[in-house]
Amino acid sequence: MAYAYRKGADGEPEIIPEEAQTIQLIYRLYLKGMSAVAIIKELQKRKISSHAKGGNWTDSTIYSILENERYCGDVLLQKTFITDPISKKVRKNNGELPKYLIRNNHPPVVSRELYDNVQAERSRRNSKRKVSKQSTTEQSRYSGLYRISNQKVSIFYTMRSTSGKHCSENENTDFPNDIVKS
Repeated sequence: MAYAYRKGADGEPEIIPEEAQTIQLIYRLYLKGMSAVAIIKELQKRKISSHAKGGNWTDSTIYSILENERYCGDVLLQKTFITDPISKKVRKNNGELPKYLIRNNHPPVVSRELYDNVQAERSRRNSKRKVSKQSTTEQSRYSGLYRISNQKVSIFYTMRSTSGKHCSENENTDFPNDIVKS
């Protein structure tokens, strides 16, 4: 389970209030302009520990929390897949298989508005980094992502280029009681 959640009696995710406050704090501090390192220092100052061995926070943990869709109540399926059923080798899904985003799957720790604002801020900060001259475009990790919500499926295609980020969404497809595969 992700930080701030535990498995409830019914098997569904349940919020851990103290840890949820920590997640909300991380999101608010990031929107105030703090870097991951500055957020870690603030968490240490407040004596808030992570689940990691030794209770230490890392910048990758902070960024993972900021990008994790579970905190706004969504779940992204097929982030990883098994390449070989015998060895059970797990591999990150970089577009080899479709990913499915299920909205409002469980109770959120942060509001959708706060989550979306953090994602916009992450994009803004990342766009300030210099883009390699060798690669003018690259597909986003969410390209071809299916979103399942009220039996409607939206397909997201995102391209990033040196001229900016472009995103289109098709939300006009009804698929009652089926999960769509590409």
